[in-house]
Amino acid sequence: MVFEYLHLSTFFSALQNRQGALWLDSLQHGFVSTLPVVMLGVLALTVSQMLLWLAPQWHNSLAFNLTQSLELGVYGLMSVMLTLAVSHKLAGHYQKRFSLAFDPLQVALLAMMSLAAVLIMDHQQNGFAKMGIPSVAKGLLCAVFVTELFVFFFRFRPTRFTYLNDLVPSHLHQAIRSVWPALIAPLVFLLIYRMLFDAFGWAAAVMPWIMGEVDAEQGLSVWQSSKLILINQLSWFVGVHGSSIVEAYPEYLLPNRPDLVYSKQFVDVFAHIGGAGCTLGLVLALIVSRHRQHKRLGYYSLVPSLFNINELIIFGLPIIFNRYFLIPFLCVPILTSGLFRVAYELNWLSWQGDALIWSTPVVLGGYLATGQWQGALFQLVCVLVAFLAYQPFLVLYQKQQALEQSQAGQALLEELSTHKDMAPLLTDQTRLGRFARSLVQDLKQDLINDRFDVYYQPKVNDQQRVVGAEALFRWQHPQLGWVSPATLIPLAESHGLIHMLGQQVLTRSLRDLRLFHIAGMTQFKLAVNVSPLQLSHPRFIEQFQQRIERSGVDPKHVEIEITEGSEIELSDHVLSGLKKLSRSGISIAVDDFGMGYTSLRYLKSLPVNTLKIDGSIIKDVLVSLVVQDIVQSMTQLAKNMNVQVVAEWVETQDQFDKLVALGCDQLQGKIMSMPLPVNEFVRFCGLKGMS
Repeated sequence: MVFEYLHLSTFFSALQNRQGALWLDSLQHGFVSTLPVVMLGVLALTVSQMLLWLAPQWHNSLAFNLTQSLELGVYGLMSVMLTLAVSHKLAGHYQKRFSLAFDPLQVALLAMMSLAAVLIMDHQQNGFAKMGIPSVAKGLLCAVFVTELFVFFFRFRPTRFTYLNDLVPSHLHQAIRSVWPALIAPLVFLLIYRMLFDAFGWAAAVMPWIMGEVDAEQGLSVWQSSKLILINQLSWFVGVHGSSIVEAYPEYLLPNRPDLVYSKQFVDVFAHIGGAGCTLGLVLALIVSRHRQHKRLGYYSLVPSLFNINELIIFGLPIIFNRYFLIPFLCVPILTSGLFRVAYELNWLSWQGDALIWSTPVVLGGYLATGQWQGALFQLVCVLVAFLAYQPFLVLYQKQQALEQSQAGQALLEELSTHKDMAPLLTDQTRLGRFARSLVQDLKQDLINDRFDVYYQPKVNDQQRVVGAEALFRWQHPQLGWVSPATLIPLAESHGLIHMLGQQVLTRSLRDLRLFHIAGMTQFKLAVNVSPLQLSHPRFIEQFQQRIERSGVDPKHVEIEITEGSEIELSDHVLSGLKKLSRSGISIAVDDFGMGYTSLRYLKSLPVNTLKIDGSIIKDVLVSLVVQDIVQSMTQLAKNMNVQVVAEWVETQDQFDKLVALGCDQLQGKIMSMPLPVNEFVRFCGLKGMS
């Protein structure tokens, strides 16, 4: 999930810092945001057709009228909905980018009104009947250019009316400032549309030249059906709804002859299985992929694809402007439609395409189109062919995507590690904020599925024999690799995920502790880090004890490490809970002792068994007499209180010897061992020996 929001960054890498990237982002938003409405239309269309197939006498029933009304409501206004969605997204971007005082909804309504004007210009009194799928391309044109013109004129200095700031209320000033661009932007757009595009008259001349004359009896030839598919696929590939181009010229689809084999219906059933590009095969390739995000996208896309809706794949993977999928996206539907022609000409399949619609579910569509079970089986064969064709291209794409995302992710991780306060990032709409939220969600999913590690760093006595260890959380992201706990822990604390993380780490640590005891490490004590936020949880103490009881581990072998620098709120609840744990035999350790301002307060209030001297103090122990005096004072104080002292970050033998001479009981650091996975840790203990 961490890279789901980066799909567009990868997708737009060639268009970065260009206007086209912003427009394509807005187009994606428009198509995806209308997907629930499209699914409603598909369901209504399918149910109404099923009613006619199964019970023709229900033609005038309430159920049929309701579903047909929903279908017409959705598809009859498809271009209007997309215009509103795309314009609203684009206008919202400019509003935030330039801090403009206008309502994006106003701009979206202007774009919708401009579309209505365009359709009236093109079709006169029938304009409002043309607001469905055939006008989608015009709607997208209106959404983008009316919004751009509005923002341009809104930012135009002479129209800011700054002299009104002190004369009228701010909301009235904003309304006056919006009037001028609202008047001029649609007029300029309509003028340009009429002059340059002439109601798409150029396309009306080009399409017959490309397609050639269609035989009314034979239908589309092999070459004509291939060209029709290519036009549809290329439209989708550049981010334009293919139907907005193809269905604008129904004479090439032969819609009034459902009995004719080589028409739009055979393309829908055997070329566009799962949607344009025969993408159901790609969906299955995603589902069997090892890439977690792609697998998840495949599952999300499966149900819509069964009804031949593939916007999630087109814009979510994405396919548009993705060079890795160009070849299969263009060639697979031509291949599967060609296979059907061969099967039909060899009399392996028949044709019975009456009343078949584009949203007829896969397999059912094959059966209804041919009137035989072989048709359903043949459709599955086409899906298999598509799967085999898409799969190697998906692998290539995933390799390149992994490389690009790893580089982008590492840069974001480095930037994230510089933030001390993670909480604002989790609500921030910046690139780094989205990355932080995605990282948290990936971490949460892996915690649920037990996909994390606990490493163990040994603690040794003055004879360098192992007397215990500290359990340390480690997490390897599928794309980013190992992520530093110094970044993860503050992020988990800010999100509230620290409670789940702490419980999962404790459960794993207790399980491993039992293995250590079985391996003969019977006097071994394991320290588990606990965030102050965990301590503040009302059920932390109860849950902590319950997990120890269920594990079968003696509490005397468990130690809680609390970071002193975190400034724990020593409430009555926290104090009573820690004292309860101490009475049960669990040791209490204060980590990073000496860093904060509350060291003595902790010693006075908490039932402390161990003090861990902060590593930033230890590093100068050989060169600073002051540090040596501080360490010696700490060890003397600890001995007087019957508390053990652990020195961490010990890196050299000279440091080790000096710290032992100064009175440290246990030592931990690089000179002994870095944190180790459980199996390596057991081997290390076997080599070093136990106290």
